[in-house]
Amino acid sequence: MPGLRERNRRRTRQDIADAALRLFVDRGFEATTVDDVAEAAAVSRSTFFRYFPVKELVLFPTHDEDLATYRAALNDADPTVPVHRALLRAALDASTATIDSYRRDPELYRKRYAIITATPSLEALSLRLDRDWEEALADAFRGQLARLPGDAAVTARLLAGSLMGTVGAFHRTWAEQGFADDPALRRDEVMRIFEHGLSATTDPHGSTRAEGPPR
Repeated sequence: MPGLRERNRRRTRQDIADAALRLFVDRGFEATTVDDVAEAAAVSRSTFFRYFPVKELVLFPTHDEDLATYRAALNDADPTVPVHRALLRAALDASTATIDSYRRDPELYRKRYAIITATPSLEALSLRLDRDWEEALADAFRGQLARLPGDAAVTARLLAGSLMGTVGAFHRTWAEQGFADDPALRRDEVMRIFEHGLSATTDPHGSTRAEGPPR
């Protein structure tokens, strides 16, 4: 459990992020200054930059923390699990943060997504941060694929890129449909598509039998 100092740090970071999002919704991202956000969050300008080196990052307040948690979970994966299932488990776990974020506050999630997609600098940053998740997946896949013949590094990067591309296409489609349905149901659709390709890549007998995502 985090200590008091860490809890206070996280609370301040979230207070700044919440204040920023409210202002972005009301005024727009470009029309809102760092000074506006600092004043609304009752912190100094220097405090804002201590938590967020650039204004755009305030819409991704837990990115580094979520990524570190995910990487730690990947490192703790059971090495005795078959490669195919281990890779699918890693891919499935990568969607947890998005689903949890949406379920906590669907309306807030929609507003944040609308701001990001309407602002080129935010959309570019979002794509760059997605690369961090892709790298984490590629690292995990590379370790698992080392148990199989072939070039693990190349295969791992291709699999990670394929998954992130599939997830991105799913998310855009989900948004275009007004974020209808529970995201976990849509996630299972994505996992079935990914698993079909994964089976062909990792099964030495060439099987493409889909077993469904692990629970």
